[in-house]
Amino acid sequence: MLNSKKMFTNRKSLILALLYMLLIFILSSIPDYTSPEKANVARKIVQNILHIPMFGLLAFLWLRSFNINNIGINRSILYSLIITIAYAAFDEFHQSFAPGRFCTFSDFLLDAFGCVAALMIVKRHLSPQSTDRTKG
Repeated sequence: MLNSKKMFTNRKSLILALLYMLLIFILSSIPDYTSPEKANVARKIVQNILHIPMFGLLAFLWLRSFNINNIGINRSILYSLIITIAYAAFDEFHQSFAPGRFCTFSDFLLDAFGCVAALMIVKRHLSPQSTDRTKG
């Protein structure tokens, strides 16, 4: 059984992760009234690519909010992965209700990629082997 007192010892990190989720919700609620024929291809590409760091940061914030010392890095990564990917699915579904916005599987995949990439970078940085590789 999980003990939430041990899991979230840093309440500020938890609040930051939740506020960031609220920011994502607000941003994905903004209607897009641009007609498809007037849509700038470069703008669309940038908007799609921004999914990666946006959800990568969310995964990192969730990872930071868990007390890694009490539940371990692997469990913290797992919980962060589940929360972030579930929120990415919810966000895509929620977006379908905003005028001019769509729920797309490709956006969900970009969100998931950002999440996994961020967690892999953190895991590699925290692993003991990463320090051994830098020594001759």
